[in-house]
Amino acid sequence: MSLLKLNMKEFKEPQPVMDGEYELILQGVSLRESEKGGKYLNAVLSVVAEGNAPLLYHIMSLPDGGEYDDIRGLSIKRFCETFGIEEPEEGFSLDAEGNMIGVKNLRARALVSTKESEYGVKNVVKRWLKG
Repeated sequence: MSLLKLNMKEFKEPQPVMDGEYELILQGVSLRESEKGGKYLNAVLSVVAEGNAPLLYHIMSLPDGGEYDDIRGLSIKRFCETFGIEEPEEGFSLDAEGNMIGVKNLRARALVSTKESEYGVKNVVKRWLKG
């Protein structure tokens, strides 16, 4: 019989970073659908040089023909411009799980703040920074 030994004392709960400017790494973007049927992009980001920071989830609703289409489209456009992502003529390629292909490990700077949520304190992107 083989044993798996883990030192549970070494595992630490992630801690949100203080409000400020941080470099973020894009871990991936996936197309998701809400319970109400609305489609959105879910970007997963990690904070550089903050090993114990939790992942950030940046949600961007897709335009749906409604009154908020300009705001939604602009949010996605700013996100793509910040990370240097150019939309292919034929559209973005998605894998079987809905993940965008080719948009991983890109870096950008952002103003990050803390926000109280039903799950406790978390970090959110307040504004994307150019350069």
